[in-house]
Amino acid sequence: MNQRALKHVQKAGDYLAKGDGFYNRAAAEMSSAKAEGATWVEIGDSLCRSSSWCKKIVSWAKTPANSGSAPTPFAEPGRDTTDVRGAKRILAEAPLEQVEQIVSELPADRQRAVAAAAGHQYLKARQDYAEEEARLSPAQRKEREAAKETITRPAREIRATFGTMSIAQHIEAATEKMRELVGDASLTPDNLEAIDKAFAEFSAEYQVARAMAGLEESWQS
Repeated sequence: MNQRALKHVQKAGDYLAKGDGFYNRAAAEMSSAKAEGATWVEIGDSLCRSSSWCKKIVSWAKTPANSGSAPTPFAEPGRDTTDVRGAKRILAEAPLEQVEQIVSELPADRQRAVAAAAGHQYLKARQDYAEEEARLSPAQRKEREAAKETITRPAREIRATFGTMSIAQHIEAATEKMRELVGDASLTPDNLEAIDKAFAEFSAEYQVARAMAGLEESWQS
């Protein structure tokens, strides 16, 4: 292996040692080493990995849907590195307050991952869901949303029908009450101001509803 390729392999090794969050960068260095003339066998031997593992991670990193995915499917939690040994020692021997402080300073997503790994079932479920979401391609997300729309639309239409009936009944009741108050001339400016506010809020929401339903002309025109 020539020196140019070796430098890229060494950088790849540094990134791999930092954990799966840096595997995309490691893959880029492996690709550069290959471009400089190194063989996959040479790259794998230098990194103490198999050549097939190196080729798989480079192929994974080149897939657009995986560009921001973490953790990668190539994470190696069982691999005994200096960082892993240090982390185990801190978790096992450091005062609990120090461990709590370290965890509290982590980003929110890492805190959830730690809690999930420690056995918190709700957070573990959320973590699994987040990882599954990260692995979905844009096309898969679009397909899932379309399926969700097909499944939920009938239920939403039924809810809208009953909701519409309820709104109409309340408006009819309010109209009848208004007739009574107008009839006995008991309304004051303060009373009407409160009604104006409620009516304006309803009118704004109703105008949005008409636009969403395809009725673009103002209902008040």
